[in-house]
Amino acid sequence: MARRGLTSDFPVEIAITNLIFGSADNTLRQKIFIPSFFIFLSISSSILLCCSYLIEARISGAGLLLLSAASISLPLVFYNALKADTGETNRFSRSDALRILALLSSALICSFLVCARIRSQLADDPAKFGTTAFTARVERVIQKRYRLNAVILFRPCKGGSDASSADNNRWHRGAAYVTGGSLRPGDVIQFTGKPVAVKMHDGDSSSRSRSLLLQNIRHIFYLDEGSIRVMRTCTSHREKLRELLAAKCDALFERETSSMVKALYFGNQDYIDKRTMHDFKRAGVLHILSASGHDVGVVAGATIFMLGLLRINRKIIMAAAALVIFLYLYVTDMPVSLLRSCIMFFMFAVQRILDRDVNIFNALFMSAAVIAMVYPHEIYSLGFQLSYGATLGILLLYGLYRKTLSWLPAVIAGSLALTISAQFLVLPLLLVRVGELNLAGLLSNIIVVPLMSLLLLVSLAANAVPIGIAAAYAARAADIIYSMNGFIVRFLSGLNCHFYGETAGPALITAFCLLAVPLVPRLHGLRIMSLSIVAAIALAWLSLSAHGPDEQSNVTAIRHGHGTLILIKDRPTLSVIGDIPERRQIEPVRRMIASASCRDVSLHILHPDYHNMSGYTYLIKQLTVRRCYVSGGFKVRKYTRRFFDILERDEVELIIHDCGAGAGPDGAADGSGPAEYACGRYQRISANGYTGTIDGSSKKNGIRYLTLH
Repeated sequence: MARRGLTSDFPVEIAITNLIFGSADNTLRQKIFIPSFFIFLSISSSILLCCSYLIEARISGAGLLLLSAASISLPLVFYNALKADTGETNRFSRSDALRILALLSSALICSFLVCARIRSQLADDPAKFGTTAFTARVERVIQKRYRLNAVILFRPCKGGSDASSADNNRWHRGAAYVTGGSLRPGDVIQFTGKPVAVKMHDGDSSSRSRSLLLQNIRHIFYLDEGSIRVMRTCTSHREKLRELLAAKCDALFERETSSMVKALYFGNQDYIDKRTMHDFKRAGVLHILSASGHDVGVVAGATIFMLGLLRINRKIIMAAAALVIFLYLYVTDMPVSLLRSCIMFFMFAVQRILDRDVNIFNALFMSAAVIAMVYPHEIYSLGFQLSYGATLGILLLYGLYRKTLSWLPAVIAGSLALTISAQFLVLPLLLVRVGELNLAGLLSNIIVVPLMSLLLLVSLAANAVPIGIAAAYAARAADIIYSMNGFIVRFLSGLNCHFYGETAGPALITAFCLLAVPLVPRLHGLRIMSLSIVAAIALAWLSLSAHGPDEQSNVTAIRHGHGTLILIKDRPTLSVIGDIPERRQIEPVRRMIASASCRDVSLHILHPDYHNMSGYTYLIKQLTVRRCYVSGGFKVRKYTRRFFDILERDEVELIIHDCGAGAGPDGAADGSGPAEYACGRYQRISANGYTGTIDGSSKKNGIRYLTLH
């Protein structure tokens, strides 16, 4: 396929990438089986094998699989990229031996270095500390929705710990999760607390534990604003630039638009309210809220276009674009998707400046190898896997799907081909790791992605000019674009195309095979093969809808060891009433609530004791809650203050009253309706003698009964 013919049909990111990467003279096999591919597989397999052995005392099956893939790919890499062109195909020359030796040496050195680094980080057992006073230096801070995630270097204050003198005198690396307050990188703080050691060799370490250990974080502190005293504050140039940019966004745009723009600028989705995140997720365009290649393409494309109008030398334009991308990366929280895109762009810029041909697959694999060596914990992260899986799918499959859909208008065909090719490789990963599938993305990407690109461009223009008439008009245009985009996303999120797909395995496998039909070499150019894509989507939607939550059961009673929890669907609201199960059983309940396809959640806490308030606090963090009813008579404790702080952060309406008094079939005066009626009948429902199971539910009198074991 000729790349020049595809460029005009790609969205911004793919158009720029296709313009500057790749050579039309090489076959796909020659582009993939290159030295960087072998090196990346070697580094990845070394990380997985080393971590599984040191942390979990076992051998990783995924690591062995990647090591086997690296071994199998070595001959192909040699014949495609290393073999000297002597005219004798079967002759193995001395030059060939030196080249393959250099490749093996490079892979071994990289693997040895990353394994040695991991080994040194995990060599010692974590120090044991009691509750004592600590002094710490803040290394890095990321603003999350409910807290600050800080990486700190800490040690006990002199005379304040019963640990060994060696542990008291050296600095330890840890994570501090701070509720409230404000910290900046470089601050020196004092606090009192007891660290929680990150476990090793437990045979079942979680992804979170592995990630912390690979960052040399062995202790976690859970702190609040009142327990921290800032001894010395430090504001770096980066923090000043971020604060200046955030303040300008708040001054220019409306609140919702400002939150969205700051999320795009800083690569942090937690600036966006949960209701908007929920709508984007159900509309199938959540990926657009992550700083990634899309944003790099917009920023770099705008820079190249503006400087191109001035007819500046091409190499100077590329250097300026690389500098702008570096500044963009500098002010962000550096998510892995953005790191991948920036490294690829830097490689392309350097090679274009040096007039060297660029293989886009080489840029992709080299960026992955660099990230794996510098941040080995990213190998385990879902963001790393989704980012590289989607990009590889685009590079491999876009042209095939684009050719099959060529009978459609160019813009629609390009967007559809891009969406399908990006999702083809990540769909199995999403089903395995998240258990979710969204079919609305095929439609929403055509509309929402261009609007988000336009929003980013207009917001950059508004921030680039001094505050005045021009900036005000640009900001107003950004507000209008965001409002239009929000309306479209809310409409698309209501199409009920977001599913939890654990129960429809065989049908989904069939749909996936139908989606792959256009990739067959003899079929991918036939327009009739577009019908297989339509059939795949229809089959997936029908199977997932059939196995989804029972729409006929508007009331579900979940019985567990602590009592009964009642779920009542009254679209668009789901009411959650009663007692929360224990922590190990709460995740199935959360998934059940999330899969109910209701935009809002209303909570009714009948017994506001510690157990229920802690459980509802967890649910509020995970769900989009609009209103919360709390029965009166509760005591103000630390856990209730934390609960109310989260309600205030999410702007949840709080109503304190007696949920069971005076409720009737017509509902309470505040309009709570059937939820209040169910509260009045709570004792009768919970005393019903019929029990079912969490796997197979049964109905009786219109109520679905489940029992958590």
